[in-house]
Amino acid sequence: GLFLYHGYRMYLWRFKGIPATKKTSSNVAHNVAKWRKFSHIFTIITMLSFSIMGGNYALNVWSLYGESASCDVIEIFSVMSYHISKLFLYIVLVIRIKVAFSESQ
Repeated sequence: GLFLYHGYRMYLWRFKGIPATKKTSSNVAHNVAKWRKFSHIFTIITMLSFSIMGGNYALNVWSLYGESASCDVIEIFSVMSYHISKLFLYIVLVIRIKVAFSESQ
C-alpha cells in the first residue's frame, strides 16, 4: 500500500506537475472522496455480513438445519461470522474517522 501511494505521488509530480511534498486542496478533496467511497463500500459489506450472521442465528434458533448438520460446523460458522462482521464494523469506523479528520493536517 505504501509503495503504491508513493509511486502514485511520484507519478503526479513527474507527469502532472503536482508537488510531491505538500497537498493541494484538490488532492485533499480527491483523497476525502476516495475514503468516502471506501466507507460506503465497507458499510454495505458490513450490513451484508451482519445479515448473513443474523440468518445463521435464525436458522440455528428455529432448528432449520438438517439432521446431518454438525453442531461444530454451525458453531464455527457462527463465531467466524460474528468476528468478521465486527472486523468490517471496525474498518468502517476507522475509515469514517479518517474522513472526518482528513483535512486537519
